[in-house]
Amino acid sequence: DANLAVSLRAHLPVPALRMIAAITHLGDTLWVASAAAVVLLILLLRRQWTLAASWSVALLGILPINGGLKALFRRVLPLHDHGFIVEPGWSFPSGHAFGAMVFYGMLAYVLLRLTPRFHRAIIAGAVLMIGVIGTSRILLQVHYFSDVLAGYATGGAWLVTCIAATELLRHQTTGERP
Repeated sequence: DANLAVSLRAHLPVPALRMIAAITHLGDTLWVASAAAVVLLILLLRRQWTLAASWSVALLGILPINGGLKALFRRVLPLHDHGFIVEPGWSFPSGHAFGAMVFYGMLAYVLLRLTPRFHRAIIAGAVLMIGVIGTSRILLQVHYFSDVLAGYATGGAWLVTCIAATELLRHQTTGERP
């Protein structure tokens, strides 16, 4: 982890860091919360009660779960001197990786449930966004590689739990077999 951070610090040009810093904001709490509110409103207007409830639970779980893990592990953030991103708090697991996994993963799930087409594009888009946001955190040296992997793993576990619960509820209310 430390060697990778040192190597990145030595080899990334300032214009590349500037572009990566712009991309990483697609995982910021403000962006995710704003976009999540819009999706929730759309789900409510479409009377998709089960999806709206599972969307809310999944997204509301991001901060307490990730924050609790950060408080438990208390890993110090890597040092960097580029000034593009300044992160307070603890490093492990990456909140951006956790949040991107849950937000873009749930968004893909909701879109897959609501649209009969474009399934491959929806999945590819979610995978791309999750990958780009996690990678940006490493390239900006605000997280170690293992922080991002842990964010993906814990976010993935929460995402799977939320989707499984939603599917179970959906099958119970419709009478379909899972």
